[in-house]
Amino acid sequence: MKKGEVYRCIIEKNIFPATGICTLEGQEVSIQGAYQGEEIDFRLGRKKKGLPTGRLLTERRGPCNQYGHCGGCVSQHLPLERQREIKKMEVIDLFKRRGFMLNELSIYGAEEAFKYRNKVELNFGNTYKDGPLQLGFYERHMGRNVLATTECLLIHEDLRKIRETMLDFAKTKSYDFYHVMRREGFLRHLILRRGFHTGEIMVNLVTTTQQELDPSFVEHLLNLELEGEIVSILHTENDSLSNFVYCDKINLLYGRDYLREYLLGKEFKISPFSFFQTNTQGAEVLFSRLRTLVGERKRTLCDLYCGTGTIGLLLSDVAESILGIELVEEAVEAARENARLNDIHNATYICDDVKNLAEHLEEKPDLLVVDPPRSGLHPQAIKDILDLDLEEIFYVSCNPKTLVNDLTVFRDGGYELKHVELIDLYPHTPHVETIVLLLKQGANISK
Repeated sequence: MKKGEVYRCIIEKNIFPATGICTLEGQEVSIQGAYQGEEIDFRLGRKKKGLPTGRLLTERRGPCNQYGHCGGCVSQHLPLERQREIKKMEVIDLFKRRGFMLNELSIYGAEEAFKYRNKVELNFGNTYKDGPLQLGFYERHMGRNVLATTECLLIHEDLRKIRETMLDFAKTKSYDFYHVMRREGFLRHLILRRGFHTGEIMVNLVTTTQQELDPSFVEHLLNLELEGEIVSILHTENDSLSNFVYCDKINLLYGRDYLREYLLGKEFKISPFSFFQTNTQGAEVLFSRLRTLVGERKRTLCDLYCGTGTIGLLLSDVAESILGIELVEEAVEAARENARLNDIHNATYICDDVKNLAEHLEEKPDLLVVDPPRSGLHPQAIKDILDLDLEEIFYVSCNPKTLVNDLTVFRDGGYELKHVELIDLYPHTPHVETIVLLLKQGANISK
């Protein structure tokens, strides 16, 4: 095999995330976005962790007109049922390689495979050097090239209309986008949220302060014929050097600085930068499954990485008291407000790093739920959790790779894997949520 040459192969298996493995000249090659049973063409690239990689060349057709070019979806050409079967196989393989044998693994998800995203973050840029201004997602394998994302099928038509209006406005004003390397430019991101149940829409334009923003676009947005209703228009100032979304200052241009959404009958306020599950219907499946696994027992609940309080509030009917810990102050304030909105008075929320868990516990809780970011649990947090010597722990994860790393530490600390199931929150993408129940060895929990 020679780097840069084109080869053809049949994918033999998949590993997480959405990576096909084939054997060529006696050596395994990994190809992102290729799936078991497919015959594909690829260009041989460099090695990663000792394994040769290939760049998929075979074009696929999907419902979206930019499928295969956009860096988001990787499996639109497959039926939803097949996508979920592959995710199950990938997670089973991942667990097996770390010594966890899964005899059964169920996967759940909402029936709607399109228009499920209640939040989208679009980037200003160009598709090629010195090309016209574009607003959309990054092109696959092409660094910072931005596609004209005119027909993303994962978002509501309302958000596509708003995207088009904002791009027209930017072009009319001859605004330039922020160039990371040159550290100059104005436009950075457009962040859109839309409540699935409420239809409320938040528009957040992110720019540097290198130019003055003309707020005349507000009137254009409010005159759009939409199925939902724009309740919030914001301007976020971000002068950081990187291309990540930061907030130096936020300006309210119209309406209020939050939108409302419902999950399983409870109301939530969503502020501009607070975390909320991106798929509302999928999140209802996720939290319904967690609620079923927790059972009906009344007890004290500790909710780590609680965000805006979603898990604790949805489990409030089976908790005598709730303690939520979250590092993001804005999210903690939202959690407190969400508790008030839903007339829940047994919840306390603390703004702190979860690695300081031990400082906030007067006694060990009956039930612990953790829902960490993609990086997984902090090592000190795991140590504190192990010191609590709880009979059971529920772990909700958005990244199976960091999950299995943490599970090996819990296994060494005397916990066994009692139950695992998957929630397909993001059809057509490589991502999958996991719910795990850990049981202290020798414990006997009766539901």
